[in-house]
Amino acid sequence: MLKLFLLMIHVSSDEVFNYDDNLIFCVFFRACISAKFKNNGLYEMIFSKDSFFTQGIYNLLGIVLINNSFIIIDLDSLGYEQLLTLRKNIGNIEIVAFASNDISYYKKIKTLGDITVLDKKSCINDIFLFFCNRNESALYRPRKKLTLKEFEVFQLLISGVDIINIMRAMNISRKSFYHHRSKLIMKFDCQNRITFLNLLTF
Repeated sequence: MLKLFLLMIHVSSDEVFNYDDNLIFCVFFRACISAKFKNNGLYEMIFSKDSFFTQGIYNLLGIVLINNSFIIIDLDSLGYEQLLTLRKNIGNIEIVAFASNDISYYKKIKTLGDITVLDKKSCINDIFLFFCNRNESALYRPRKKLTLKEFEVFQLLISGVDIINIMRAMNISRKSFYHHRSKLIMKFDCQNRITFLNLLTF
């Protein structure tokens, strides 16, 4: 598959690069020729506020693997409301998302449902192979599992529900709410409550 991929990429109209089984070479090669495809609309299939992420994905996958059958979403850089708006407007197109932390990963369940999430920290080879043949090595796997109560509190918090209404919705005491929130802060490796809330509401 990799050989076929590189043989299909032309540096010019009549020059073909040979494949040398070196994936790092492949990445640099894609970067060198990416300017050739900047006006073909493929950037519109990548949703991120991080220009480095967008360029990196584009350079890695390029015109052969990025197409109109799916979109790529950067969960780290898009907020809750942006993800909801995106979900409403993309129809039935497949979503492939990227996350680098558990907050981003769990946020997608509330906004996007059951979609594929890849780990940004995976090696380039594994990410590339996912798009070639759905290799699962790059899938994001949560570092910490949430209990049902913790997940419910998390879902309500990212939805913008205040403490009083969370207590009412879950029929729990203020003390129980603070307990669940403290567990979330610890599991998400946040330094304090302010850091945690900022990550939820960006």
